[in-house]
Amino acid sequence: MNVFVIGATGFVGGALARHLTARGHLVTGLARTDVAAVALAADGITPVVADLNSRRSATIDAALQADVVVYTAQAVQTFVEEARAMSYPLAAANPGNVMISFCVEDAATGTVTVLEQWASQEALDRHVATPEVTALLTKWGPRTRNEVRRFQADETDPRA
Repeated sequence: MNVFVIGATGFVGGALARHLTARGHLVTGLARTDVAAVALAADGITPVVADLNSRRSATIDAALQADVVVYTAQAVQTFVEEARAMSYPLAAANPGNVMISFCVEDAATGTVTVLEQWASQEALDRHVATPEVTALLTKWGPRTRNEVRRFQADETDPRA
């Protein structure tokens, strides 16, 4: 079967595309960059370098040639915008918040960096327990992989 995977460079789409390729299907994957295209090709997936917002003809051509089109792309920017709109005011109202920031690290792979600093674990727990944060995590949680890296900040510079 000829399958076109939109989102093939992402977590879910990539796993699906590799799974289908391993089972002998002809898989084409949408890649936004040449670097992403090289990675897809290394996995045996035929890359189409395009973006859903530009070069639509390449995307449409690939879709028309496929037996099946699978859409697994996440709106990374939408997640970041929603998280910022909800979290920034809540964090500002929480006296235990020192800093919170969201940024898209790599849109092609769907990597988002969230940097937070809290005065205490209790302040962070209060933030996460709000209905707004709970709703955001409920909405996006099933579509994300959460890798928490925790660092204890103090006034000592380890490079000194």
